[in-house]
Amino acid sequence: EAEIEARNRLTVVVPICIILISVLLHIKFRSIPAMLSIFLAIPFAFVGGIWLQWLLQFIPSVIGGGYVIKYSTAVWVGYVALFGVAVEDGIVLVEYLLERVKSGEPIKEATINACLLRVRPIIMTTATTVIAILPIMLYEVSTTTGAELMKPIAVPTFGGMITATIANLIL
Repeated sequence: EAEIEARNRLTVVVPICIILISVLLHIKFRSIPAMLSIFLAIPFAFVGGIWLQWLLQFIPSVIGGGYVIKYSTAVWVGYVALFGVAVEDGIVLVEYLLERVKSGEPIKEATINACLLRVRPIIMTTATTVIAILPIMLYEVSTTTGAELMKPIAVPTFGGMITATIANLIL
């Protein structure tokens, strides 16, 4: 009953989180293109999370040629955390880029300089998240009580951080 109640809440909470992220980005940057470029990290993060779940066989069942993805409450908590960190990486880059453009630097040079100067903070944010989650994902290390709850949170966050970082740096 608690699981069903939590899933029902998450069907409301996850879309609200995504909408709030987009509204806050629009308020912060007052620019639809800036908001969308940062917001694009969310689908890339989601895909990375699904890929890692599939690779680690958290999505094992095949029915009719397609995969049935079962998301527990813990998995959705991992995705919500992932979306926040993925968006944060984009904010670091876009905010600095817009500062350089406002100071009069041409857009092409501002983009190159912003990417060169902000790649380290973005990689550091991703690395700290990924390194912190790594012990939870190792089966030998995390076979204690609670591991069955923590692994579903860690797996999508780990996979999504990798793809979201790559997307942020490329886009």
